[in-house]
Amino acid sequence: AQRIAEGDFVTPVNQQRRGDEIGELADSFIMMRQRLKHSMDEIQAWNRELDARVQERTQAALAAQHEAQAARDDLRAVIDALSDELIVIDADDYRILQVNRAARERLGNGREPIGQLCYEAAHHQQPCRESRDTCPLTDVLSRGQSAQATHVQLCGDRERFVDIVASPMRAADGRITRIVELKRDVTEERRTKESLVRRNQQLSILNEIALTVNQSLNLEDILDRALDGILRLTHIDVGAIFLQDEAAGDLKLMAYRGLSEEAARLAAHIGLLDGSCGGVLETGQLVIVSDISRFRGPRARSLQREDLHTLVHVPLTAKGCTLGSLCIGTHHTREFDPEEQDMLNAIGSQIAVAVENARLYAEVQHKEQVRGQLFKQAISAQEEERKRIARELHDDTSQTLTALLYAAEEGLDMADLAAVRKKLFNMRELAQRTLDGVHKLLFDLRPSMLDHLGLVPALRWYAQSRLEPKGTRVVIEQIGEAPRLPPEVEIGLFRVVQEAINNIVRHAAARNVSILFNLNDRAVTAYIEDDGIGFDPIELTTPGESLRGLGLMGMRERVELVGGVLDIDSAPGAGTRIHISIPLLERGYVYA
Repeated sequence: AQRIAEGDFVTPVNQQRRGDEIGELADSFIMMRQRLKHSMDEIQAWNRELDARVQERTQAALAAQHEAQAARDDLRAVIDALSDELIVIDADDYRILQVNRAARERLGNGREPIGQLCYEAAHHQQPCRESRDTCPLTDVLSRGQSAQATHVQLCGDRERFVDIVASPMRAADGRITRIVELKRDVTEERRTKESLVRRNQQLSILNEIALTVNQSLNLEDILDRALDGILRLTHIDVGAIFLQDEAAGDLKLMAYRGLSEEAARLAAHIGLLDGSCGGVLETGQLVIVSDISRFRGPRARSLQREDLHTLVHVPLTAKGCTLGSLCIGTHHTREFDPEEQDMLNAIGSQIAVAVENARLYAEVQHKEQVRGQLFKQAISAQEEERKRIARELHDDTSQTLTALLYAAEEGLDMADLAAVRKKLFNMRELAQRTLDGVHKLLFDLRPSMLDHLGLVPALRWYAQSRLEPKGTRVVIEQIGEAPRLPPEVEIGLFRVVQEAINNIVRHAAARNVSILFNLNDRAVTAYIEDDGIGFDPIELTTPGESLRGLGLMGMRERVELVGGVLDIDSAPGAGTRIHISIPLLERGYVYA
């Protein structure tokens, strides 16, 4: 009993066998001790098994805890890796509960964003206003689903556009307890989109103006259409187009909109270096006059009376050449950003191309008119030449031959030898004059001297025979020695110089004429100069119903047919200088 009380169920007990009640009691204690030992062994086994299970479950729990922590760390790393701002907001008081790294960097500003009101952390002093920023939180709470909004935040002097997607987080009972906001800075995207929209608008304007100005080949119609389109599409108040007048040496007002007659009259002609409008031709660059009130002078004051504040002068440039200026103005101060300046330059180029096309079309029309007139003149000249030849053959050659026939018949009847000799002498003079006339007639039709002797000798003889009888001194020089020119060049150049000599005889009243030929294997040039009365080449070659100047146009046509260039320099009272240049090598001509 003492061993049992001490909990000793292992140490053996020396039992003395007795047959009395004490012996039976000892046997009972021994059996109890054995049963208690067995029970204690079972309990210890159960405890060991329980400890093993607890340890196993503890390790599993620790492993699960480590996995959960790793998952949380991974999720935090993923959230922090987002370039977008992620914010968790309490649905009751709108205070920030959690943020990712991007939001912390954006919202921190030296302060801890956790615990702040969401709108205060975003640098607003009050909740989002409907007129400017719609609050996505109220939409989430009222509709119970995700909401989207765009906020405009002021960062210094720049606006920042932020797209916000707000989503609800619910408790087990379905109640919205938190709201997750995902914010993305879309400022650059917004600006790029706005830039693309502006570019598309500008391209649309350019396309419409291009279609407008290309609907006609009439210069006045083109300029009127261009101004109407520009003012309508760009919201400009006033516009004017100036083109360079080469004859007058200034800019001429060709079309205008929004100006009074008085202002247009004062701006009708502007010097090429007069002010910013004329200066555009020299620089070829767009010029902006932001405040016209700073300028003085009649034109500036007239524009101020028109209530104009800002002017822009746009060069009209085509193929590297500035043809004029597009001047536009506004009644209020207006800034033109680089994109708008590029658009205006592009509009100027479109107008310049249309002007160039109209001028080329007018030139083609003029040339067609000239060709028609030259053709009529050629037909008329051909008929006149035939009449002249017929008249000369009838009045001169035929009469002379008739006289020779009569003289021969008379000579047959003469008996006096001296009279016969005198008659024959007279007949020889008549025959010689007839032969000279026939030679002159043949030379006019086709100069045989050109075929036999070449260009310079033929023209020397022709110039001397036509000019010297009129009392005009002629000097003909040749530089360079070269073989015979190609036939088409030789006859073409002969006819052009021949026409120039005839013009001197008929119109110039010159005392001295100089003709210089320069011949080499690359080109042939001719200079014809006289000290006559001169003329205005532009006036004489201007298209019109008159046939004046067709001779000069015909000369130019002949030179251009063989690939050459003819330049005329003349003025009333200053004589005339004609320069003819015909390239040989680059045109593939080969000397005969």
